[in-house]
Amino acid sequence: MTESEILYQIRRCEEQADDCLHQRLRLERQYDELSELHDRFSRLQSDFISRQQSQLNLLRHRVQAASGLRSARSYLEGMHQLIGGSDFQRASNGLGTARERILQERYKIRQMMDEIEYQRKKALNDLQYWREQLYIVRQEAQEAEGE
Repeated sequence: MTESEILYQIRRCEEQADDCLHQRLRLERQYDELSELHDRFSRLQSDFISRQQSQLNLLRHRVQAASGLRSARSYLEGMHQLIGGSDFQRASNGLGTARERILQERYKIRQMMDEIEYQRKKALNDLQYWREQLYIVRQEAQEAEGE
């Protein structure tokens, strides 16, 4: 192989390693953003459940206080169904589903980061090989000149 062909391979490997580094940094930012988003959804779901529990506790207290009033009791039972019913469950489940999707996306990004890191290491190994080949070719050229 000629020196110019080896130099071409060296540049190609350097570009590959550099591209991989830039891709990895971009993916790391995406991963960090998704982690922050996951944390926000976790806090939102926790706050949502906590508020619902507070409302249910307040409602239970009011039901006990108004146990003698039939209309108040009916109203409070209806409110209990509203606060703890299917709408709440759907909303809470929706937040949980969003968190799961974020986790899945983070997992995919982590896999891509691992693959890119593997490619970068391969490019760096190839780069080392081609630099060694360049050294050998130059040594052989010097020896040929000396003869």
